[in-house]
Amino acid sequence: MTHAGAVREVNEDNILAKDPCFVVADGIGGATAGAMASSLVVEEFALLALQRTITPRDVAATLDAAHERVRRLQALNGGRQSGSTVCGAVAIDAPGGPQWALFNIGDTRIYRVEPDGGELQQVTVDHSRVQELIDAGVITPAEAESHPERHVVTRAVGAAESYRPDHWTVPMVAGERLLLCSDGLLTSASFAQLQEVATRRVSPRQVVDELLRLALAAKAQDNVSIMVVDVDANKKRVDA
Repeated sequence: MTHAGAVREVNEDNILAKDPCFVVADGIGGATAGAMASSLVVEEFALLALQRTITPRDVAATLDAAHERVRRLQALNGGRQSGSTVCGAVAIDAPGGPQWALFNIGDTRIYRVEPDGGELQQVTVDHSRVQELIDAGVITPAEAESHPERHVVTRAVGAAESYRPDHWTVPMVAGERLLLCSDGLLTSASFAQLQEVATRRVSPRQVVDELLRLALAAKAQDNVSIMVVDVDANKKRVDA
């Protein structure tokens, strides 16, 4: 689900849930510029989803291609600084079994719930001003939630000097759940709320609907994108 939120008229977020690619992109640059940038990211991964076989190198190359397209968009717009943060999970086949090729740049996040009653765990690390302050011991994670610079990102797709995405692969585990989201959800709901809802033994759709309800009830100031992906061993595919 992607939603404009309770205040903004334009939704700059774009999402893709096309097995085996699951992506949340949050546009930067205001209105049309940000929406176009995030849509370019999603378009590239929609093309990747059509490939019969996908490797981690393909995932990295796809994100690089999106970055180049956003840079060309900037040139066409007279250098206007549009861009996008993005996180994603791509299911790939590997000799040892199925894996997730995970990636992120900016402050979109991936969380994971382990099978059989596990807790919600943050997988990605934000590329943001407040994360740098947390790492330096200047502020706590709790203080970061209300910090005046909590929306400032330090890396993004389309950024001339700070395009440095994180990539890694992890085994895919039957029964696990992934939660991917833009920062519009994170600034509208506490971690405790995210954990309580995400760990419920209900369908991905029910989790998404409840998290969106919480965000809108909190008068979400930003666009809100939420994706929940369950791995079902019995179906031999990914459900979202």
